[in-house]
Amino acid sequence: MPVDRTTIALAVLGVLLVGAVAGGSTLVAAERTVLDSGYVTGTIAADDRYEEIRAPFVTTVRERLAEGSDPVPETTPPGIEVRPFDREAFAESAVAEAFGPARIDDTIEGMYGYLHGRQGREVLTLSLDDVKAAYARRVTEEAIDIDAAALADVGGETEGPMAINGTTVERLRASESSYLETRADFRESLPDGTDREALAERTKADIEPAVAEATADEEPAVTEAVIAIQFATVDALAGDLTYETYQERIDDAEADLRSVAGDRVRERIDELAPETIALDGEDGPVRNIDDTRAIVGTLDLLVWVVPAVALGLIGLVYGLTRSMWTTARTTGGAFLTAAAICVLIAILAGDAIAAAVDDTSAADGGDFGAVIGSIVDGFLDALVVQSLVVAVLGVVLFGVVWADRTGRLDGVRSALGRGPVATARGTSENPEASAVTSVTNATDRENSVDEADTRSTEGDDEPD
Repeated sequence: MPVDRTTIALAVLGVLLVGAVAGGSTLVAAERTVLDSGYVTGTIAADDRYEEIRAPFVTTVRERLAEGSDPVPETTPPGIEVRPFDREAFAESAVAEAFGPARIDDTIEGMYGYLHGRQGREVLTLSLDDVKAAYARRVTEEAIDIDAAALADVGGETEGPMAINGTTVERLRASESSYLETRADFRESLPDGTDREALAERTKADIEPAVAEATADEEPAVTEAVIAIQFATVDALAGDLTYETYQERIDDAEADLRSVAGDRVRERIDELAPETIALDGEDGPVRNIDDTRAIVGTLDLLVWVVPAVALGLIGLVYGLTRSMWTTARTTGGAFLTAAAICVLIAILAGDAIAAAVDDTSAADGGDFGAVIGSIVDGFLDALVVQSLVVAVLGVVLFGVVWADRTGRLDGVRSALGRGPVATARGTSENPEASAVTSVTNATDRENSVDEADTRSTEGDDEPD
């Protein structure tokens, strides 16, 4: 028996509808998870994976800061000593400080904006100003010592009864009791009747030009800091300066010198490290982002096109059959089949994707695969949940058809101004089909009557 063309067309439309529903569900799951920056940053935060994300973003920065030339200037102002330090550890710390969670989230959102065509290429360029500032700050705070005692000798020791030298500063700073003892010893050494205030003024007058000459090649801040330390020492010995006030003045001068050292370090770092890094550069972490952007752009388009195609296919099914029941059954069957396919793919693909991610991560020598794995797991979970929803819709469509065919929706039909469907007597829901069936049945009855009359006549003619 030849297959009806309508049946073949309906089967083809059903298969296409299954593909459209399955594809649309997959695309929507992807847009909600792996292609959504909010979902990605939320997953990273929930799993606390910022360390893994940070590493590939700032590899270039870390290498330039840790493996380049010495970030400390070859020459430093007097009284400034640089201790050896672990460059890589300092670089790691600077990167961690500058690229905290908020900065990483902003970077990821910018990249996703570029992938989806919402932002330009400028979002792929990262400024390193914060990183370099953090690196210079740590070097300045932890690797640089300011020796105030050494600065007491800059310009040469003062002549006369007021000897300002490193030993004097060390004793004055040692403790309050040492401070008082040192001042008392100095005053006892003065000739009777010495005007300490006048002596202090003469000493300062000698100190200032001597220090200025000795530090002529340095920044003015260095000269001012050295003078401030020596003047504070003069006031401590000859005046009424308290121990606390003396310490504060020395600390302020040291802070000024530390600031000068920090500026020197920052200048050196600026010479070594670039101002920016391009994430899509030859050695950048997303150097193939343009290929990915083309794919994402296509998916963004398909996420709207595929559902529209599915609706069009449903319309073609109805146009071909002119039957709401057949359309609903075909759609429901497509939903159930597509849901089953998506769930099966999610289950089978989970292990394969995890293995591929692990292999890629191992090849790169990092743990970034764990981040990708979490995001992909979320995509597969979303696909399964959506598939269950699609399956429920399919069941609902079958349920509506069954309820309508058994007359359980006659009340609804009546409210909509449509007559009941008496399918138990074989009446079709399609008025045109019902009319054709009625005419066919009437014709069959007339033919049956004619055949009966003919048989009766032939029997009468037969002999006894």
